[in-house]
This record gives sequence, C-alpha cells and structure tokens, in this order.
Amino acid sequence: ASAIINLVASASINTCTGPFANGQITVFPNPGLTITPPNDTICSGVAAVASLTSNVANTTFAWTISSNPSIVGASNGTGATINQVLTNNSAQIQQLTYNVTTNGPGPNNGCAGQSSAYNVWVNPVASVGFSQANATICSGTTSTAVNITSSTPNAQISWTANIPAGITGAVASGVNTIPAQTLVNNTQGPLTVVYSVNVATQVGNCQGQASTYSITVNPIPVLSFSQNTQVICSGVNTSAVGLQSNLNAGIPGTLNYNWSANQPVGISGMATSGTNTIPVQTLTNNSAAPITLNYVATLNYTNNGMVCNGTGGTYTITVNPLPQVTATIQQPIICSNDTASI
Repeated sequence: ASAIINLVASASINTCTGPFANGQITVFPNPGLTITPPNDTICSGVAAVASLTSNVANTTFAWTISSNPSIVGASNGTGATINQVLTNNSAQIQQLTYNVTTNGPGPNNGCAGQSSAYNVWVNPVASVGFSQANATICSGTTSTAVNITSSTPNAQISWTANIPAGITGAVASGVNTIPAQTLVNNTQGPLTVVYSVNVATQVGNCQGQASTYSITVNPIPVLSFSQNTQVICSGVNTSAVGLQSNLNAGIPGTLNYNWSANQPVGISGMATSGTNTIPVQTLTNNSAAPITLNYVATLNYTNNGMVCNGTGGTYTITVNPLPQVTATIQQPIICSNDTASI
C-alpha cells in the first residue's frame, strides 16, 4: 500500500521566523512479482500455464517472449495468467522465455516493479526410424535384426508384437532393437507379425508418434498330384495329372509349378517337361519288361517379391509291355481228321 509522509516546515531570516506550512508526500511501493510455477517443462501441444501475483494490490502484468523459431503458439500479452498452447516443430527439446514485468499504482502511469523470466522447455513429438524396410521372409528362415532410432536425444523406445495364431518363434516385446528371429508359419497362407513401437521423451515422458514395423512370413508349399500313380499297358493313353499344393485358394501371391522327366530307352510318346499339368500321353513300351517313368515336380510360392521353394515330389507311370506270341506249325498242310502240331 502507499505511504503518506506529512511535513511541517517554516523559514527564518535575520532571526525572524515565518509561519509554519504543512505538506504531504504520498509514496507508492514498487510491486514484487511471484510466478507460479517459476519454470516449467511441457509436452508439445500442451498449454504452458503460469499464475502471476504481486504483493501490491492492483498490480498489472505484461510479458514479452524471446522468440524461438522452432516453437509456435507463443505471443506477447498481459494479464495475471499466462496460458498458451506451445508446439515444438523440431526433434529436440526447445526453450522459450517469457519476460514478465509489473506495474503498480502510482503517478505518471504507475510505478514499475519487479521483473522476472518464466522459462518453459517444450519437449518434441519424438518419432522413430527403422534400419530395415518392412520384410517378407520364408517360413523357417531368420529375419534381420532391426535397429530402432530417434533423432530426439535420449528418447525411450519400446515395442510389442502382435503375433498371429500360426506363427512360432516370435519375440513378444523389447526395447530399441527388434532382434533376429526364426519365424515359422504353420498355416496355409502368409501371416504378418506387426511390431507396434512406442517412443517417449526421457524428460516429461511425452509420447511420440506411433509407428509400426512388419514382417510377413510366407508359408512353405507342399506339392501333391491330382491322380494316384498310374500303371498302363503299352499304347494306352495316360490320364492328365494336375500339380497342386496345400496352400489356401485366394491368398495373395503366385504359385509356380514345373516338372521334368528323363525318357528311358524303350519308351516313345513321352513328354519330358512342362508346368502345372503332366499331360495325357500315349506311351509305348518297346521292350519286353515294364518301364517306370519318373516325373520330378517342383513348386515355389512368391509373395511380396520373396520366392519360397516348396516341397516337391515325384510322380510315376509304369508302362507294361504287350506280350508277343510266336507260333511254329510243324505240318502246315494236313488231311481232314489228321492232327495238327503247333
């Protein structure tokens, strides 16, 4: 509060004292300043809030900011509360200073009081990067370790894995690095393990941008044939044999089939290579013994550019020869009622 000083004064000259005069001086105080909290650390996108108070009633407050190009949302202002949402557009923690001044009641536009600085540190919204692109591997193979890094210093990085049913060998959680894993897909279609990554600042535990990394595990196809093994007579047509796999219909990617066969001596009419189907063939056995033909088939499954070789098989067709009869007639000309010898 202001103080009033009362004065009583007189003047004298040549031993003569004049009359007394009364005077008054009003003294206004210089206001103090309290900032609560005195400084603060916040997350990007959160309001910096500070209460400004003084020991002198009717004190007014004003502030100016020390500009930081990485922070938006701050502005000069007046009032008893600083309340501004600050956004840090960089990857590092940034400081912003509010320079607060006070002005109390008094003559000539008031009496200037205490000034002080309110410092706010604004954490960034941290993000992460991966040392490897999203991967696709074949079942039973080992993935490459993936390092997870952030441009925000001392960022805290952790991850959890969403492991679909049918996948074995996956690690469920960890920090900083997704390790190499031998992943097995026990189903008939591709499955994807998704690793959800959480990143936060060390100071303030401010949550960063959510990120995911994925590993797709292709199944290993197993070959089968549409027909059982065939045994035919020489000169008879075979049945066409389709090559097929155990994988589910309609899954993404492509299946590729190939087959080849070596033509044995004594066999004619044989196809020696192809895809998808072993065709109808008219096989002739020119020997006196059964001959078995071996058709060696392979397959692979391709998805996301990853080729996974499957388990092939061998299909057989046995071609029996036709029996050959030789007749020898001892007496080709005989009389009626005579005996012929063959």
